[in-house]
Amino acid sequence: MRNCSKTDIRSSAPGRSLHVGITGGIASGKSHVSRFFNRLGCMVLDADQVARQVVRPGCPAYREIIEHFGPGVLTLTGELDRPKLGTIVFTDPEERRVLNSIVHPRVMEETDAWLAAHEEICANAPLFVEAALMVETSYYKKLDSVILVFCPTERQRERIARRDGLTAEQADQRIRSQMPWEEKRKAADFIIDTSGTYRQTLAQTVAIFRQLISTSSDTNRA
Repeated sequence: MRNCSKTDIRSSAPGRSLHVGITGGIASGKSHVSRFFNRLGCMVLDADQVARQVVRPGCPAYREIIEHFGPGVLTLTGELDRPKLGTIVFTDPEERRVLNSIVHPRVMEETDAWLAAHEEICANAPLFVEAALMVETSYYKKLDSVILVFCPTERQRERIARRDGLTAEQADQRIRSQMPWEEKRKAADFIIDTSGTYRQTLAQTVAIFRQLISTSSDTNRA
């Protein structure tokens, strides 16, 4: 699949940077694409890192997670045991829903604040937010454009097994727990296929970057 884009890219208000989402399934290559945009001079917020921050010991989300899941999801140092918690939520849709209901509102609140804080710094360049569940949470509706990062399921499975040391069955479990990329595609303005070479992925990213910069410049001149 080649990089493609819609013709009706939403424009930001004059004087405001474009807000662009980067999303895709687990191990699809989102972080890889985010690093490319970062090297092109853009600021990128990783929602997964924000999620780690909002569940630190002492935070409200941390306390709510312990109240629901119990102390068994903690490490010996009192932090959340992410692999253990992941095993629970990836095998039980209801438990996953509970965890998401605790974490996602805080992540979206922090994301809103980050975008607002960087408006003046990046008025002439896009601001990027990388989030796996951007479509599922409907956060994409707040953004001007959405980039879907995609690769075939077989490649996802290989990457998860290599990266996380999981079995093929565990990898499939994580893939199935997320919305199929075909559904996410409906919300996307651009698609980047990461199943090819480094250069092919970079070329797609640069092409989108140029189009976003052009859109941002046209809007700010209006």
